[in-house]
Amino acid sequence: SQRVAGAERLALVEAQLGGRGATDLTVSAPGQLSLTVRAPDRDAHKIQTSVHGREVGATCAPQELSAWFSAYLGRPVVAVYQCDNDIRHCNPIYSLHPGTDEVSLADAYPVLIANTATLAHVESIGGAKIEMARFRPNIVIEGAERDVEYRALRLAIGEVEFALVKPSDRCILTRVDPSLGVVAGPRPDEILRRGYFLAQSGMGLHEPKATLRGVIFGMNAIAIAAGTVRVGDPVTIKEWSNTRLEFQSLR
Repeated sequence: SQRVAGAERLALVEAQLGGRGATDLTVSAPGQLSLTVRAPDRDAHKIQTSVHGREVGATCAPQELSAWFSAYLGRPVVAVYQCDNDIRHCNPIYSLHPGTDEVSLADAYPVLIANTATLAHVESIGGAKIEMARFRPNIVIEGAERDVEYRALRLAIGEVEFALVKPSDRCILTRVDPSLGVVAGPRPDEILRRGYFLAQSGMGLHEPKATLRGVIFGMNAIAIAAGTVRVGDPVTIKEWSNTRLEFQSLR
């Protein structure tokens, strides 16, 4: 993970699916020869790993992929793959369907939605330009008023409807400049403390006493049904939330 000191260079790794076969994976990075490997079989060796402090089963990737990343990072690492039988569930406190909603190894929820107007406001607080890429959203909304994502419960983008299940609390990874692979420039996590700090109970969909504490940017989301989202699709609020987020400003 880029959260580990010295692993910030992972931001520069590019990965592409496809090639000789549909399950081929090609990785490349500055100063490193590219490598193409075939995805492991679902019955390959399994190990336990952890994401965000929660254990999850995964499948060992080909050894040459681990060697590639070890050489790139200058430390021994093991690459893992998520086969279809490596099930990882979303945090049940914030899931639509606890024990059913699934997520990959990439993050805590399937989708992260961010708003350019909200980012512009964060930039005005910090007096610095901040790249949206530092927050790693899957979907970016343009043309909306700022903070509207924090008031919505369900929204439709094109043909897909999403449930906004949890405000996304951010960590020091936002300090990594994704174009350089090093900690540089503004510190978004510190800037967010000056207008988007949240310490609020009653945030869990299935655990009313759950308290969320941290600096917030973006909303974690789960698609209610499968479909296609395209660049330029209209965004429609389908349902407003009854919970008002009480952001604080810490100095």
